[in-house]
Amino acid sequence: MAALSIGLFLCATQAHAEELTRPVDAGLGLLGLHAFHVSGGSGSFVATDQGLALGLQPYGEWRLSTLAAVGLAVPLTINAPGATSNAYDVGFTPRLRIGYAARDWLYPFILGEAGPAWSHQHPGAWIFGAHVSIQAGARMSISDSFAIFAELGYDYTSFSGDFAQYYATNGPAAPIVHGKVATSYGGAGMGVEFNF
Repeated sequence: MAALSIGLFLCATQAHAEELTRPVDAGLGLLGLHAFHVSGGSGSFVATDQGLALGLQPYGEWRLSTLAAVGLAVPLTINAPGATSNAYDVGFTPRLRIGYAARDWLYPFILGEAGPAWSHQHPGAWIFGAHVSIQAGARMSISDSFAIFAELGYDYTSFSGDFAQYYATNGPAAPIVHGKVATSYGGAGMGVEFNF
């Protein structure tokens, strides 16, 4: 009985080692985001949807097991609703991905991210906030070290802060205003991932 237990343990350990021979993932995702709820603004300006926003997200992960990976991402959103008009946002978010190898080549997953972010309102004006994202998708392996993925998700951003109302290079200083904007997005995306 002891020999059988040791044999099963060694087989499981070998399989786990083979599955994690490339434990580091680095990827890049591209998302199309639709702002379905926007609130906030600055002074008399009311923040509104600025049209299709684009998300770009480089990330790196360390696979803890075949089921879970932790990492860091840098989400960038272009043409996002801002406190004065359109803006771009950049964040720094820890992430947790949980998935299951349904096939050798197919890995469905869910992903959560949350972290600090900054929104660029106009030259010289940044406000601070947060970026939160929940996504579900699937990764499809093309080779041992390369995969593609597709995903659907929900993103939420919230920013607030004081900044100059406009960018002034000369003359009297621009008045300082308080701006805030919160946005809920639905989106779909795809990307590439490399395993090391």
